[in-house]
Amino acid sequence: RNYGWPLYSLGLDYDGTPVEYGGDLGITFELSDIEQPVVDLTPSPAVSSFIITTSEQFPEWEGDFLVGSLKARSLFRIEIENNQFVRRETLFEGIGRIRDIEQGFNGDIYLLLEHGSGGRIVRLVPVD
Repeated sequence: RNYGWPLYSLGLDYDGTPVEYGGDLGITFELSDIEQPVVDLTPSPAVSSFIITTSEQFPEWEGDFLVGSLKARSLFRIEIENNQFVRRETLFEGIGRIRDIEQGFNGDIYLLLEHGSGGRIVRLVPVD
């Protein structure tokens, strides 16, 4: 499969104009030959880490992506069914730069947060 990289991207330059790698290199190609992404995070929230959750503690998240971000300082849940995007939900916003996400053997989900004065590890727990 041709995903286009590095000749094609849905990325944006800092001024908001689309990045045109192939055009800059004088290479042409048909966009119909490129496999488009299932999910596009443009403009980039600076994704740092993600997991596909299998936690029994969060059964409604089974198989969903939990995505941490540095720039947006947020935790996103991305739901995909049958290889199709369903929705993106912001679970936490402005909590700090999420450096890592891990799921423990018992299903606990942990976030490694970075702050200007240090960092901390946070465990997510379901709300009853």
